[in-house]
Amino acid sequence: MVVTRPTAVATGPVYRYVGSNDMYHVKVLDSDDKVINYLGGINQFGQPRNIEVDPQTGDVYVLDDVREKIYVYTAYGERLLREISLESKSLPVDLAFFNNRLYILDQPLVRNIHGARVKVIETNGTPYASFDFYGSSSNQLNKPKGIAIDSHGVMYITDSFHGVVMCFDATTGNYLGVIENADEAMTMPKGLSITSMGKLYVAAPRTRSLKIFGINTALVQGRSINITPLALGFNTVMIGDGIGSQSVTVVSNGTNSVTLGVIELSGAEAGELLIVSDNCSGVTLSSLSSCTIEIKPMPTSIGAKSATLVIPSNATDTAREVGLSYVASGRPDIAATPANHDFTSVLIGTLSDQKSLSIINNGAADLTISSIGLTGDNPEDYRIISDLCTGVLMPEETCKIDILFAPASEGTKAASVKIESDDPDEPQILISLTGLGYGYPGIRIYPVNMNFDSLVLDEVSDSLVATVSNIGTTNMTLGSVSITGVDSGDFIVSTDGCSNTLLTPNSSCLISVSFSPVSSTGVKQANIAIPSNDPDNPTSNLLITGRVIIAPQVDIGNETLNSRSRGRWVTIYIELPDGYFVEQINIDSVILDEVNGQYIDPPLNTSGPVEIGDNNGNGVPDLMVKFDRQMLMDLLVHGINDITVTGELLDGTVFEQVSTVNYNE
Repeated sequence: MVVTRPTAVATGPVYRYVGSNDMYHVKVLDSDDKVINYLGGINQFGQPRNIEVDPQTGDVYVLDDVREKIYVYTAYGERLLREISLESKSLPVDLAFFNNRLYILDQPLVRNIHGARVKVIETNGTPYASFDFYGSSSNQLNKPKGIAIDSHGVMYITDSFHGVVMCFDATTGNYLGVIENADEAMTMPKGLSITSMGKLYVAAPRTRSLKIFGINTALVQGRSINITPLALGFNTVMIGDGIGSQSVTVVSNGTNSVTLGVIELSGAEAGELLIVSDNCSGVTLSSLSSCTIEIKPMPTSIGAKSATLVIPSNATDTAREVGLSYVASGRPDIAATPANHDFTSVLIGTLSDQKSLSIINNGAADLTISSIGLTGDNPEDYRIISDLCTGVLMPEETCKIDILFAPASEGTKAASVKIESDDPDEPQILISLTGLGYGYPGIRIYPVNMNFDSLVLDEVSDSLVATVSNIGTTNMTLGSVSITGVDSGDFIVSTDGCSNTLLTPNSSCLISVSFSPVSSTGVKQANIAIPSNDPDNPTSNLLITGRVIIAPQVDIGNETLNSRSRGRWVTIYIELPDGYFVEQINIDSVILDEVNGQYIDPPLNTSGPVEIGDNNGNGVPDLMVKFDRQMLMDLLVHGINDITVTGELLDGTVFEQVSTVNYNE
């Protein structure tokens, strides 16, 4: 294949490209060097000075120094991707790729100005950096013609004026040294290329020669960095969480300084992470010094995430990328309704109607509710009677909590339901509870009534005691205790520990009452009236009863008992009012006879049963009993002379009457 007036050549992964000033085109050649296409067609360019292939994408970049543009084509050349305009007043002479960026070598158009400029742009044309080498000193350029960059970041530029290749740091632009032919000076060196075997080829058209150099490893020797870790794995991160940053440390572990480029994230999911702190970009690290980069996950969607942290430098034998990965999960989101509950007024010691709380998980991940309890000023006055929420709630799932108000004392009661969960925004929520406890005093009197034994007139009974208690929930105030009723005069309050007394809940006082009949016989009844502030019983009455009786009279008759007495029988008359029964007749502890009902059972020494009647003719019912005279006299001789009559009324009231029997010798 013959190419007329060739200007540039480049090799891509599949095709080769040759530029020519003859018809100003770039030919696309296959592996057999057969022309299969033209980039943009015939006469497309003003002058295709240089061709470079993007090692990452295979796109072809053609530098046109006449039109001051770079044209970007697909590998086959079927489509123009974009045009990159270059600034005027400069002459672009060569291109090179390094770290996914395009390096453009310019030389000034103005005569007698020495030097050059290397502009660094992104592949889309966005400016990135610029290195100026203007001047005439040993580390500056004069009439540069070609540029190439090796894998270590050493930038080689041919200096056609001095006949050398000058070396610079591709990251910082710092001067590193010079490559020259010690045996024979290069005359106007122009194009240059670096092979994968570490050889530098320099074309010298004036001498029609190709100079081959070994890469000057001394330029980069001693530059080395250590990056730790080489991979970062974060824990599972919830969407919206910007927590849990981790650091990457870069250490210059060689003998010479290392210059770092701009640190950045790359990859399709680079936006799922964030560099929060960067102390490394553009920094020159002296030997054994270090810097750090802080990265944290910033997920926007659920799933596994990965990206790469790119660390450019001019060091050798270094890992320039750090793998980053994590798993993004949804976040739970707790919500509770209502935000508060008012139980209004509830009687102390009783329970309110139940009220419910609803909890929902509005998030995209399971919500774990770890505990539910009561807190605040008065948690003891509330009860959680049903908890269907402690545990795990799936997204959009709801549950319910039921609560009661059970005030133990008066006043406003405040508490909160405390709900703890793994919601990252609200790990604890409080639902306020309010209620008013109110109460009543409650009076109770024990016993409910008092029954005194039967008494004869003017006798006084033993006291009976009544206990007055406050069984309510608030203080009870008692008024003045009094005895009321028709027969109130027959009873006496002997001890009053209750009048005008304040009883706290569950406390009590005592009232003692005696029966002291002063009126006629029969049943006596009255009330002990106890006023209080019990709203249901403003005045409580204790019923008290007693019976007034007439004692039976024992009449021995007209006989006198002595040793000269004659006759077998001694007649005794026992006068009994209506309703009396005689149960037993004895002289002290010696039983003379027993009476059952209205009849007397005849023992051996009696004459037989006798009915109650007016036996002695005095108009009063009586029971006539005859006893053996000799037996009575035998007892009386021994000093026993009291006859006791024991009995009871129809209502069961017991009575006892004692009569003295006279005995003469």
